[in-house]
Amino acid sequence: MRIITSLLLLAASATLFAAEHYKITTTYPGDKFDGKEVRLIDFDTDTVMATAVVKDGKVVVEGEIEGSCIANLSTAGAGGYLVVEKGEISLVFDESKPRSGTAQGTELNRRFNKFFEDNVKSNSAAFEIAIRLRNNEIDTNEAQRLRDSLSVDMSRRVVELYKSNLDNGIGRWAFVNYMMRYDDIAQVKALLAEVPDYYAQLPKVKAIYDRAAAKSTTGVGSKFIDFAVQESDSKTTRLSDYVGKGKIVIVDFWASWCGPCRREAVGLKEIYAKYHDKGLEIVGVAVFDKPADTKRAIEQQKLPWIQIVNAQDVPSKLYGFNEIPQIYIIDGEGTIIAHGLHGDDLKAKVDEIMAK
Repeated sequence: MRIITSLLLLAASATLFAAEHYKITTTYPGDKFDGKEVRLIDFDTDTVMATAVVKDGKVVVEGEIEGSCIANLSTAGAGGYLVVEKGEISLVFDESKPRSGTAQGTELNRRFNKFFEDNVKSNSAAFEIAIRLRNNEIDTNEAQRLRDSLSVDMSRRVVELYKSNLDNGIGRWAFVNYMMRYDDIAQVKALLAEVPDYYAQLPKVKAIYDRAAAKSTTGVGSKFIDFAVQESDSKTTRLSDYVGKGKIVIVDFWASWCGPCRREAVGLKEIYAKYHDKGLEIVGVAVFDKPADTKRAIEQQKLPWIQIVNAQDVPSKLYGFNEIPQIYIIDGEGTIIAHGLHGDDLKAKVDEIMAK
C-alpha cells in the first residue's frame, strides 16, 4: 500500500520504528463524493501512501507505516491533514467546510488538532484587531503592535510544536513550516543544529537549505551565475548572452500570472525609456510560466526589452528565490550591484548608478 520512503528518511535517526498498521475511516457530507478516488499523500515525501474509492459517503484507507507522518487525505473538493500512525483514525468533514476535515482517535492527532485550535483563536484575534482599527478604536501603531504580538505568539507555538515532537511526523511538519520563513544560510544552519541529523535529508528541508545556500552566493558583490534556457527546439539562450558584456543590465525574473510582476513592469518601462539609449539594458526572464502565456503578456504589456522565455525553475534554484518579481542589477563586468529593490527604490538606485 505505502511506498516505503519513511524508513530511508528515518534510517539515520536514533530510533527505528517497526511497520505498524493504520486504518483511516472517513465520512463525507452527502453523496456527492461517491465514486471519487481518495489519495493519502505523505507530507515528507509528497508520495501517495494509499488510495481508495468513496462509497455511500465513506471510505477506508489503510496500510503499514513506520512511526508516523503528516499526510493529506485528498479528493476532489475535500481534503484534510492528519497524523498517520498506528491505530484507528476517523476523519470527519463538516459540510460547510469540506476542505478541512478533523482527525480523531490517536494521541498525535489530538496534539495536532490542539495546535490548529489555537491558530483559529489567533486568526479570530487578528480579525478583531482589523475591526477595531476600522472603527477607530485603536490607531495604526497600536494595531501593528498587537499584530506583532500575535505573530510572535504564533511563531512560539510552532517552535514548541516541533521541539516537543522531534520523534514523530508532527515535528517534521512543524519544523519545515517554521524553517520556510528563513532564507539566510546562517539562520538555516542554526535551526538544523537544533534537530536530529536526519532532518537535513528530508526533501523539503533540503530544498530550503539549498535555496538559502544559493542565495548566499548571489548577493550584492557576487558574480552573476549563468544558466541556459531551451526556449524552443532550435533556440537555446544563456543569461551570459546579455550580461557581463560591458553594460549595466537589470535582470527581471517574472511571470505572466504574477500581478506584482505586471505592476513592476510599469516602472521598468520608465527606466528603459530613460536610460536604454544611454547604455542600460533590461533582460526579462520568465519563470514558472507557460511560454504561450509569457509571449501573450509581453505583447499585451508592450514590453520592449529582451526576454528569455521558458526558464521555469532553473534561475530560482541557482539564485535562491521563491517569490517574484526578483530584480537584480548587474554591472558591465557581471557583478551584482543591487538586488531586491522595487518601485521608487529601484528607480532611485538606477538613477544613482547611471549618474556615475
